Amino acid sequence: MRDNRLEALARVVDCEHKTAPEAEEGQHYAFSVGTPALRGSGIDFALAKPVDQETYAAWSRRAELRAGDVILAREAPVGGVGFVDGQTRVCLGQRTVLIRADQNQLDPRFLYYSLQAPAQRTWMSARSEGSTVPHLNVGDIRDLPLAFLPPVEEQRRIAAVLGAFDDLIDTNQRLMTRFDQLGMVMFLQAWDGTAVTTVESLGAVTMGQSPPSSTYNEVGDGPVFFQGVRDFGDRYPSSRVFCSAPTRLADSGDILIAVRAPVGETNVAVTETAIGRGLAALRANQPAIALRALRALDSTWAPHQGTGTVFAAINGNDLRAAIVPLVADSELERDLQALDTQHRACAIESEHLRAARDELLPLLISGAVSPGEVDVGAA
Repeated sequence: MRDNRLEALARVVDCEHKTAPEAEEGQHYAFSVGTPALRGSGIDFALAKPVDQETYAAWSRRAELRAGDVILAREAPVGGVGFVDGQTRVCLGQRTVLIRADQNQLDPRFLYYSLQAPAQRTWMSARSEGSTVPHLNVGDIRDLPLAFLPPVEEQRRIAAVLGAFDDLIDTNQRLMTRFDQLGMVMFLQAWDGTAVTTVESLGAVTMGQSPPSSTYNEVGDGPVFFQGVRDFGDRYPSSRVFCSAPTRLADSGDILIAVRAPVGETNVAVTETAIGRGLAALRANQPAIALRALRALDSTWAPHQGTGTVFAAINGNDLRAAIVPLVADSELERDLQALDTQHRACAIESEHLRAARDELLPLLISGAVSPGEVDVGAA
């Protein structure tokens, strides 16, 4: 009988059991990928830590990560995964492990998607229970079984179907980044370099609150965003948290602002969204211009951040009084709105693609549906 445990199919390497020091300015050589950067699936490099070459070498002494490797979070929380594509130099952050597939038996991307399937998630959840902080030991991970392990060629076909969804999402993300960059250039060209105003003058600011804990995990009015606004679809504190009695709904088009670390991060609510702790919502008079004004503030949030706290934060009064560049130009607002409309269309399409991928993943990974039955173009 074939052994389908990871121990027989892959090499599992633990991380250094300490936090990598962040690189000083100008010394960035690689990223340390810890659990914050492994939210659900994929690597969020905005939440990875830049490290210098010396730290990278020290944190890679057990194994240097290479293209095709999979990173798995074994604590805080268990189960986040990331695929190393070889385009960005990375090392393991704290509470993670490297899983390197034996490609004669296991396709790396099939492994990556298998670790996101319900059977493996349930297994990891069951193994991590019973401690104050749920975690998996490295021995547990080596014992993790893959419920469905077809021949390698079939694994590659399955991974290719799921990868096609992720490729389309990545294409949309690149387009969204270009729209953002172009909009910022247009805004800065229109600003005279001196005129400023306050955030409060841009529109009404509402601070997020923590919904009652009794409402967590209930199906309710919509997603609750906590503390981060990195991309449409993130829900905190887990990947799917809903609140049946939100204290505030940000309407579609409202600007979401992180008021706890990372302070100043912004995005736009694509749908009606409940905002939780660590966030504020701005209903702006000229939303497209206001968004760029807030993003232009990136380098000057620090003076407004509270002191004496574990996490950097800004309170409602300081947020409203924060100084931002002032541009009042209705023609610019129209041009920026056109860019934002395209940006939003990409975000919505990506959410639909994610939903289709997430629905198909357990079916493909379990063998219930074959790759030939899936039409990615119809998703």
